[in-house]
Amino acid sequence: MPEEFDFLIAGAGFAGAVLAERLSSQLGKSCLVVERRDHVGGNSCDFYDRAGILLHRYGPHYFRTNSDRVKDYLSQFTDWHLVEYKILSWTLQPAWRRRARKRSASWPPFHHKKRPDQMPRKFARNSPS
Repeated sequence: MPEEFDFLIAGAGFAGAVLAERLSSQLGKSCLVVERRDHVGGNSCDFYDRAGILLHRYGPHYFRTNSDRVKDYLSQFTDWHLVEYKILSWTLQPAWRRRARKRSASWPPFHHKKRPDQMPRKFARNSPS
C-alpha cells in the first residue's frame, strides 16, 4: 500500500465509493477511503444470515432510475433483484415537506400546530366522528 495518496475520502457509502472509483478509473488517481463502519455501501448494506436469507441491516432499500447510463454504471458492481411494489397508503403531508421552512398557501390543508378541535374531523386524532 502506498504511503501517499492523491485523495483521502471519508466514508464508503454511495458517494464515497463512487467518488473513489471515478477518480481511480477515470483519472488514474490513488485514493484512501476511510470508513468507521465494518462494511461499505452505507445504509444500503445487506448480508445473508445463517439460513441464507438476505437481510437489510438498515431497512429495505429500493433503487429507481430512468437513466440507462446510471443503471449500466451501477450494474458493473452489483446484481439486481426485480421488485414490484404497490403504494397501499398515503399521508396528507409527505415526510420531505414536514421540515420545509417555506410552505405554500395550499399545502398542508391545515396547519399542523392547530389543536384537534380546530381541525376538520376527518384529520383530527382522537376526535369523535
